[in-house]
Amino acid sequence: MKVETWNTKEFSSKVVPQLYKRSLQIFLDRTDGENVGEVTFLISTLFPSEGKTDLHIHTVDELI
Repeated sequence: MKVETWNTKEFSSKVVPQLYKRSLQIFLDRTDGENVGEVTFLISTLFPSEGKTDLHIHTVDELI
């Protein structure tokens, strides 16, 4: 079995400004092919000290 690895530096990111300063990177979503289905895999990286997230809901399942 071959395991695929990704270099996260190769993926673009979007920075959410203050008050909820964090970087978002989408690694996998339905645009990557039929076998992905409705899954979206993203990384949310909080900035040191000032980084946080707000209280929010998702209309789909979320893995944290």
